[in-house]
Amino acid sequence: MTKTRSIGRANRLGMVKELFTEATLPALSSALVNRGIDPHAIITIVEMHRHTMANPTPSRFRVLYEVN
Repeated sequence: MTKTRSIGRANRLGMVKELFTEATLPALSSALVNRGIDPHAIITIVEMHRHTMANPTPSRFRVLYEVN
C-alpha cells in the first residue's frame, strides 16, 4: 500500500516519521490509535520478516507516516 502525492502537497514542509510494531493487525491498530496517527497520513506499511541467524528478531511492521 502506497500513498500518491500531488505536486502541491509534496512541496509543503512535512516530516516523515517511522513506527515499528509487532507484525499483527491488532498490534498495528493499537499503535496507530495510541499515537493518534490519521490513516490519511500513512505513506506505507512494510512487513519486515523475522531473522533467525546471528541477531534473532521477530517479524515487524514498519510504518512510515507524515507529520505536519
